Amino acid sequence: MPWIGLAVMFAIAERAVFHLRFRKDAHSFSLSEIPLILALFIVDPLTAITAQMAANAVALLLRRQPPVKFAFNLGQFAVQTGLAIVVFRPIASLGQPTGPAGWAGAIVAALVALMAAELMINSVIRLSGGRLSIKETLEVMALSAMATVMNTATALIGVVLLDVQPAAAWLTAVPPIILYVAYRAYVNQREESGRLGSLYEATRALHASPQIESALMSAVESARRMVDAEYAEAFLFPADGNDAYATSVGPANASRNMDVVTGDAVESMRAIAIAASDGLMAGPTEHPVGLESLVIDQAIVAPMRSGNRIVGILMAANRLGDVSQFVADDVGLVDTLAGQVAVSLENGRLGESLAQITSLKEQLEELVRSKDEFVASVSHELRTPLTAVAGLADELRHAPETFSEIETKEFIKVIADQANELAGIVEDLLVAGQAEMGEQNLNIE
Repeated sequence: MPWIGLAVMFAIAERAVFHLRFRKDAHSFSLSEIPLILALFIVDPLTAITAQMAANAVALLLRRQPPVKFAFNLGQFAVQTGLAIVVFRPIASLGQPTGPAGWAGAIVAALVALMAAELMINSVIRLSGGRLSIKETLEVMALSAMATVMNTATALIGVVLLDVQPAAAWLTAVPPIILYVAYRAYVNQREESGRLGSLYEATRALHASPQIESALMSAVESARRMVDAEYAEAFLFPADGNDAYATSVGPANASRNMDVVTGDAVESMRAIAIAASDGLMAGPTEHPVGLESLVIDQAIVAPMRSGNRIVGILMAANRLGDVSQFVADDVGLVDTLAGQVAVSLENGRLGESLAQITSLKEQLEELVRSKDEFVASVSHELRTPLTAVAGLADELRHAPETFSEIETKEFIKVIADQANELAGIVEDLLVAGQAEMGEQNLNIE
């Protein structure tokens, strides 16, 4: 096989790549074992390494990977190929290269290359501060090993077919196509399942948040996690003379909760809501609300609606990693979450209204209790002088002859004093009533 033909096979296989995302990191697998195994059987080691390096360099450049990651990936591809050659040749030399010895050598070589790649990738993830759980690591290893064995078996079928019947070489293209479709279906199903699980968790966390502030923070954290975004924000537009508010998480560990936003920043956020008519906004553009250091390369913008009015937006910006961007399914997730947030906002306002009604009810009950106590106190104060006046007047009326003139005058004086006290109480009641009605006039004597 000519060098250019092998390089084209490596390039096609490396373009058929599949990504398993774990937060900001991604593990990738492809059909690259197929041309690698073919190269082990039909070309010399130097041709195999140079063809793979050239093809992978083009594929990585097309992905626009950062220079450091480009160099690392290119290096680890070269290490994989070199290890595969070193492992394959001694085992294949034990028997017929296209027989069982060669088949065993190819499978062992492919698995050794896989283990080396996984070791290098996991080491880099840990050095960069990332970490995979034991479950995630085992899932990646199991899937990668299965894919490697299937790819190797497919390549071995092609090797045997070429050895037995070279004219049927075109048939070797069919199994890789079937594998590609199967891998793509699995990755899509896995991503869809992950999206639904993330949305369920986000909805549950949102409904468990009793206050608007905590509900918004839960929403932006969920949006950021669901679509692996660098930054997420919930922005509430001003209504009924109120302020605009911004709640956000990111970049990194930065966060803010219900920060007041005024001025041109509010109109800038309205412009963003209008510009992202299909839910996606392309950058680069600077964030308009107090985060000058954040440059938005791509964002999902979902409106939060209350009836026919847009009360705010939920935004997720800048996909973490460099293997993919936001897609339509991500937009659907954030849009669904934005609808849940809008419902929570309405429920929160209803809860606040019910709380206000409850508070007013308690205040009214307190006023009623105060009124009852006041009436009881006034009744007591009124009865005290009236009792004295009525008693003395009754004695004077029924038996005036039994009292001396001095005693009669003393009784009349007590009656007059009690009457004056009663008049004072009535006057105080009248003044209090006028004050409550806002009609009190102050007379300075």
